[in-house]
Amino acid sequence: MTDGPEKTAFLSARVPVSLRNRFKAVAAQRGLKVQELLNELLTNYTEGLNRREPSATEVIHLLRAQKERLMRLGLLHLYLTGPLARGEPSTGQEVNLSYELDPQAGLSLLSIGRVGDIITASLPDDLRVTLVPRKKAVSAATYASSADDEIRVF
Repeated sequence: MTDGPEKTAFLSARVPVSLRNRFKAVAAQRGLKVQELLNELLTNYTEGLNRREPSATEVIHLLRAQKERLMRLGLLHLYLTGPLARGEPSTGQEVNLSYELDPQAGLSLLSIGRVGDIITASLPDDLRVTLVPRKKAVSAATYASSADDEIRVF
C-alpha cells in the first residue's frame, strides 16, 4: 500500500488528426485537460469490461416475478426483443421490451409509466430499459419483426 497519488505511466497511440482535434475540443468543452478526459474514458471503459450483461433467461426470470403486479396495471403480455432475445452480444447494457395492453384496462400514460418503473426497478441498476408497444416494435426495423426476434415473457 502506498501513500499519495498512484504512479503514472506514459501511453501513446496514433490516431487520425481529425479524431485528435475532436478529442481536444471535447476536453475543452468539459473544462478538462486532454489527459484528464483520457483517464476518465479509459477508467470507465475498463470498468465496463468487468460488467457482465445478464442473459435472456435471467431477465425473463426477474420480469416474470413481477407478472401479477404488471398484469394488475393492465399489461396483457410482455416480450423480450432485440439482441438479448436473439442471443447476440449487444453493445450496451440495454434490455428491449415490447408489450400488449389489456384493451379493457384503459391504461393512461401515467399507468404505462408505472409499468416502466416497475420493470426498471426489477432489473439490475446498470441496465437501460426500452419499452415500446408491440405493434410499434413489430413494425420498427430495430425491434422484433418475427418470432425469432422475440421471447414472450408472459
